[in-house]
Amino acid sequence: MRRLAAFLFVLVAAAWGGPVQAQFNVMGSGVANPWTLTTEYSADVVIVTGGQTINSRINRTSSALRSETPQNGQSLTAIVRLDRNLGWVLIPGTRNAAEVDLAGFPMILALLRNPTATATAEGTETIDGMAVTRWRVVGGDPGARFDGRVWATSEGVVVKIDGIADTPQGRQPFSLTARNIRIARQAASLFEIPNGYQRITVPPQLLQVMLGGGFR
Repeated sequence: MRRLAAFLFVLVAAAWGGPVQAQFNVMGSGVANPWTLTTEYSADVVIVTGGQTINSRINRTSSALRSETPQNGQSLTAIVRLDRNLGWVLIPGTRNAAEVDLAGFPMILALLRNPTATATAEGTETIDGMAVTRWRVVGGDPGARFDGRVWATSEGVVVKIDGIADTPQGRQPFSLTARNIRIARQAASLFEIPNGYQRITVPPQLLQVMLGGGFR
């Protein structure tokens, strides 16, 4: 289950900044919320939760994301299209792209489109030279609850997350740190299946089995 957990953690954390609907208590006009992304960027992210540390490289736009995560000497690449409600996992050691409907991963969708979370702006800080707003985020639907803080720029780039989150293993401490953030337009090809790959439709349950131990 470690691969499944890594897959979900990276996608959820990287996708933070998608089309969320939530309640906000902001400090004043012009202060962005921690979910709305209005730029494109790349970054290295480190996630710590459930006794494991996950290092990934991500590329983000407001409607798509790509993550590349080392797994047992190989790279697990996931591409998510929020605008199409689809995700692809490039299966290591093959030329196959497993396509899944995001509806099969309610944890991701609940976090992205959660109407019951509340975000309250607490103040501003500077992290690695970037001006960020610190948000207190509480609540969420079952399976997508979070209680902690999120640091994000005015453009919606999430620089840091720290709190307690629902995970596939239950509620656990969860932290994310983004480094080497580069604000720049991302190539559209990063968010499509690479040339030469065969698209295969995979039920979410089968993908969970594959990620749970199928790649050695």
